[in-house]
Amino acid sequence: MSEDELVNRIVDVVFPAVKFSEGYDMDSVDQLLDQLESAASRGQPLQPIVMGAQLPTRKWAEGYDKGEVDRFLADIAGLPPVTESRPPEVQSRPVAPSVIEEKPSLMSRLFGRNT
Repeated sequence: MSEDELVNRIVDVVFPAVKFSEGYDMDSVDQLLDQLESAASRGQPLQPIVMGAQLPTRKWAEGYDKGEVDRFLADIAGLPPVTESRPPEVQSRPVAPSVIEEKPSLMSRLFGRNT
């Protein structure tokens, strides 16, 4: 990708906004993009800037979608793609047999039905 194409990608990027989930502070992301645009236009490497970035997060206030920002920054800096972290799947444990034996109710004994 040429310098001009890289600068255009940085200038033209639009991130979706989130409000009720955690997102990056918009002003901080915009300042980082300005730094990246400046560095790209001078032909400087972007990886050190991206790796050193510390973006504050916001919850219950409008911010940029963290996943989208992370993927974009990794892509333009030539870093491995960001994958969303998911909680480990919970393994189901075998259920121990019940110690308490259930007896049929009076109604089921009289009428042969479960109640």
